[in-house]
Order: sequence, then C-alpha cells, then structure tokens
Amino acid sequence: MTFPLAPSSPDPPSEPPPPSPSPPSSQLTPPSPSKPPSPLPRRRPPAPPRPPPVPPSPPLAPPAVPPSPPSQPPPPPSPSPETPTPPPPSPSPDPPVPMPPSPKPSSPPPRRRLPPLMPPLSPPATPPPFLPSNPPPSPPVPTPPSPKPPTPNPPSPRPSPPPPSPPPLPPSPNPPRNPRPSPLPPPPSPRPPAPTPPAAPSETTGADEQPAGPPSLCPDAPDIVSRHNAYRALHQAQPLVWDDALAARAQAWAARNAAAGCSKDHDRGAYVGENILVKTEYPKPDSLCAVAVDGWYSEVISFNFDTDKLFTTNRWNGAFHFTQLVWNGSTTIGCGVANADVMVDFGRYTGVAGCKVVVCRYMAPGNVANDEDFRRNVFDIASPPPSPLSPRPPPPPRSSPPRRRLR
Repeated sequence: MTFPLAPSSPDPPSEPPPPSPSPPSSQLTPPSPSKPPSPLPRRRPPAPPRPPPVPPSPPLAPPAVPPSPPSQPPPPPSPSPETPTPPPPSPSPDPPVPMPPSPKPSSPPPRRRLPPLMPPLSPPATPPPFLPSNPPPSPPVPTPPSPKPPTPNPPSPRPSPPPPSPPPLPPSPNPPRNPRPSPLPPPPSPRPPAPTPPAAPSETTGADEQPAGPPSLCPDAPDIVSRHNAYRALHQAQPLVWDDALAARAQAWAARNAAAGCSKDHDRGAYVGENILVKTEYPKPDSLCAVAVDGWYSEVISFNFDTDKLFTTNRWNGAFHFTQLVWNGSTTIGCGVANADVMVDFGRYTGVAGCKVVVCRYMAPGNVANDEDFRRNVFDIASPPPSPLSPRPPPPPRSSPPRRRLR
C-alpha cells in the first residue's frame, strides 16, 4: 500500500508573501477613508516541481500548529464587489497538475514586507490550487493641471485732460505794492552801462564843471601858472589857464603816489599830459609846487633843436618834462601836491625824513610821439613858429661851444 506524501508545512507567520510591485510614492492614491481595503487572496511563491502524484489515500490528521501570539482581532472584511472571494476548494478525485513556473517579470527591487492583516490560519489538508490572479489595477496617473490662461492686463486709464485754465482776471485799479514777477516770460535783463568816454579836452574851465577829487593843495597855484607862461613865452607857445578839474585829478594821483612810497608812476589810463616831481628831504620838505616848474624846464639843455627829427633825435635824451611844459598845443593846467614820511639811511643811523610829490596835468596832452607833431609844437628860443605849409628854416650857426649835458 502506497502512502501519499505529507503536505508541505506552511510558511512561518513571520515571512508573508512579497507584496505586488507598487507604483512610485508620487503616484500612490490614498485609500478611501470610508471603505477599508479588502483582503486579497494570498499569493505564494512558486514551489519547485514535485514528483507525480499518487492515488489518493485517506487524509491524515494535520500536524499541530503552534499557537500564534495573541493579537487584536482585525476588523471584519467588508464585502467588495470588485474583488470576489475565491470559493473553497472542493475535493476532487484528481489532484491539480502543477503548472510550470512562469518567467518572473522585471520588477523593482524588493521592499520591506508588511505584516499580514489577518492572523495566519491553519493550512488546509490539500493546498489550494493556484488561481490566475489579475494584476492589480494601476493607480490613475494624476493629470497635470492645465495652465491657466494669462489674465489680460486691464487697460490703462486714459489721462484725463488738464482742467481748463481760469480766465484772466481783469486788471485791478490799484495794483499791489510788491507784485510778484511772472516766471513766464522772464523780464529782459538790463543792458550793461556803456563805458564812459574820456572827457574831451577843454580849452577853458567851465562854470558847471565839477572837480573829480579833492581840491588842489598847492598853496602857490597862481605862481605855478605864471612860471609856466614865462618859460613858454621864450619858445613862442601860447599861455596856459588853470583848470580846477585837472587840479583835482592831479591831487588824487599825487596822494596815491605818496602813499605808495613816493613813487613816480604815471597814470597810463588818463588821456592827459603829465609831469611828476618827487623830492625827499630831511627835515621834511614844504608843500610849495612852483619849484617843480624850474626843475622841469632845466632839461632844455639836453634837447637838440638842430635837427628836423626832433622826436627821433631826442627820444633818449630825457627832456620830455621840458617838451610838455612848452608844448604849444596845451592850453590848460592843474596841479596837486602830497607829502609823506619815509625812512632815510644816513650812513651812521636811519632817520625819518619827508617826501613831496608834485603832479601837474595838461590839456590838450603833449609829447605826441612823432617828428611832425614835435616840429609843430616845440620851438627853439627866440625863433618864430613854423608855418604849417613851409619847411622849417635851418637854425643859424652857433658861436658858443655846445652845451654840456647835466647828469
């Protein structure tokens, strides 16, 4: 009598069957909270091929199963219409023929096995046949949300037209005392004042002419005019007349030179003839002005009259104080004087001395730098004035020795 082979022992409860491959975590669909998952039939791994079955024999009592550890009773499975429960196996006279193992599809690496939802049951006397199980339905792939159409920008509001300007107010009969200047249009800028032209030379002193500075401080003004006219008469020049305006300007320039250390600077910007005398003395000199006239005329000994080119020949002789004094074209004169203290070195000691600055101005100005003007305004002693149409006659021969030039 042949006995059937003992049924294979059931798997230990600690090694449940591997779960079916699940989709990635990003594609899992959470279970519905109202319906718990229904238990699926347990799928066992394919067993190695067995020898051909033998005729059935009376079943033997199954071996005792060790008691499983107590656990909480699982919730009763709710019937699910989608997953039918397999019917219990019915005894069949012929045992099922095991099917060859199908090739394993490529699956992701095994994951950790989850504990069984239900406690293990005692294995049946006859192992249930393997039923073809449909693969679990794949979870729905979430569809990416369709992009929202761009929201059109609201149209920009049109700029409102500027409010109309109020009509101009009628001019008030009494304008305000301090009206504010209107920014538009700007007021025309005032033109700069035109430069004042130099005063024209005057032949005589006018009654309404005002002096341009302090009056002359020369105490001997009449003596200055008389000495000038005496020397001019020797050279057939017309007499001079005192001019208060010229005297005031001469006085201001004399004070300026005295304050500058008794300098002999000439006023290059004034259209006048000018003679200057600077004298330093110890003790301090007086304020008389007529003594300057004698010193200016003393230059006559350095002037050469024996030539037709009076300016060119006498340009470097240092006699221009003399030529201005006797210039025939000058008609008016004005003089001023100023005194100042200066330090003088006496060799053994240094003391305080005084200086005197005398300035005389003439109109019209003399010493015009060309030979023709010199020939018409500077005459030799006791010689008639030359005719403007006839050439000047040659001077008579001199019997006396030539004059020496004083230094």
